[in-house]
Amino acid sequence: MRNVARAYRLTLPQVLDGAGIALTGHGNLPAAELHLNHNAAQHLAVLTRTPLPHLTRALPRLLPGDDAHHTAATARWKRLEAGQQPVRACTLCTRHRSQNATDTAWVHPAPHRLVCPRHQQAAPDPRLTSTVRTWAAPELVTAHHTHQRLLRHPRATTAWTAARAVTTRWYDHQQHLTHR
Repeated sequence: MRNVARAYRLTLPQVLDGAGIALTGHGNLPAAELHLNHNAAQHLAVLTRTPLPHLTRALPRLLPGDDAHHTAATARWKRLEAGQQPVRACTLCTRHRSQNATDTAWVHPAPHRLVCPRHQQAAPDPRLTSTVRTWAAPELVTAHHTHQRLLRHPRATTAWTAARAVTTRWYDHQQHLTHR
């Protein structure tokens, strides 16, 4: 939806209003996603001059719900869980792929793909407003390469789960000590 708004040089609320779609709730991309009812998806298809089946194939999260019996075209914000929220992609990779048009892109990487070893940037948390430069900590890049090798091991999933549990416990313990 944001790309549609950007193409028309409008804000998201302006596009929805222009398409006759009532927006309810509060939210903001990428921490929340917009859910359209069936009539709102039809209005968006008309606005973009794209048949609804093509639009839902291009935007898989657009899938309208089973509320086709409602006559009003409405959209509502749904807050995403922290694990479902996208994180910022490597700014240098984004600039290269967009021919320097932008340095901001949001991705849903697997947990083991949060580091760009080529440009030494990491995107550890969706709440961060920028990527973290890892060049000052070369051990992170080394650990990333080692982790890539470990992923090819037959018991990689079990090891990943155990390692995540241990580091989460370490983090929780550290947080507990800093609040005293």
